[in-house]
Amino acid sequence: MKKIKLQIELNNRPYSKDVIFAAVSLRGGYTTRNYLVNDSTHLVANCAFYNILFNYYRIENETNGYHFDVQRAVSTVSFCKKGAEFIPALKCILHTLFNHEYDAEKFEEAKQTTKESFALRYKDGAFRSKYKGFEFSDLNKRFTLKQLIDDIDSLTYEEFQKISKEIIVPGNVCVYISGETKELAFSDLSLEDFEEQFSQTVRIAGYGFDPYLRQDAHVTNKAREDHNLIIEAIDFLNKDCTNFAKLIITELLAEQIPAHDIDIWVDSLDASIMFSSEQLRGYKAFLSIDNEKAYNNAHKSLLTKYASLLENNPEHFVIKAAYMMSVGVYIDQYLEFLDKCSYELFVELCKKADYKITEAQIVLRKESR
Repeated sequence: MKKIKLQIELNNRPYSKDVIFAAVSLRGGYTTRNYLVNDSTHLVANCAFYNILFNYYRIENETNGYHFDVQRAVSTVSFCKKGAEFIPALKCILHTLFNHEYDAEKFEEAKQTTKESFALRYKDGAFRSKYKGFEFSDLNKRFTLKQLIDDIDSLTYEEFQKISKEIIVPGNVCVYISGETKELAFSDLSLEDFEEQFSQTVRIAGYGFDPYLRQDAHVTNKAREDHNLIIEAIDFLNKDCTNFAKLIITELLAEQIPAHDIDIWVDSLDASIMFSSEQLRGYKAFLSIDNEKAYNNAHKSLLTKYASLLENNPEHFVIKAAYMMSVGVYIDQYLEFLDKCSYELFVELCKKADYKITEAQIVLRKESR
């Protein structure tokens, strides 16, 4: 069987104090339950797997200094180290990931921590509404909040071990590094002990559905506080549309929305724009760039955000770059294309992508007494 190389992308950009930033991403997250292993074997896993796995790592002392982040369909370990400490730190996290030797008591402790943390956050209406929103935005994954809650409770030690051996493998890992990288000795990672794992590939899997069945929705629920969540789900009707094109289109369209803290998500199955809004109204009409002036404003704003992220928040930059790698988009190529992308080319991309936008509004209102 063909050997898979560990994917590592380098951004040779020196930072002050000789610091290097890195993110290690794995496909799969809290809306992801189904995987395709070696493009043939369908694996039904567990939505809570990565949350429990990362809490397991937090219990172990050797993961001090690492930051763990579980998103919808990618989970990331990030860190920053001085140049001389960097390769040992990267080696530590890779060896921890690929080891697959788990202690049953630590697993139960990690599972209990996950349950308690989720129960605490579940009391927050905005948190609940966002996870209900994922049922609309991540329709191709068939995510439901109930399934996630059930998965936290039902994952067993034996299932945890099995899932880990199937999906925590080099073929499911992307590493992005930003800093002074010319002197790094990657041969010192010493991954020979995990040689048998280098033949396995992992992809997230979903279910086909008719995108025309997804209709605009307005859901009202009672809560302790008022809150409005808007979800713009984007279905790309052209099945040959690449994740690269999907991300370009989605990010530029999102620049049109008059809101802050916008959550943009694109993976191989789903694409969406999600945000909170004090004003309850329809926002789908904003998701249109039909003239060059609007495009130029969105284009400039998006490029400025990436430049600011790289300069002022490098740890978040490498996390985003590693996530993009996991969906087959390489940030250096992406930014180079974005920089040169004209309005005419954007219009052509949109035409070929042939996308459909559907809006959902989740409205929380205080119960009147």
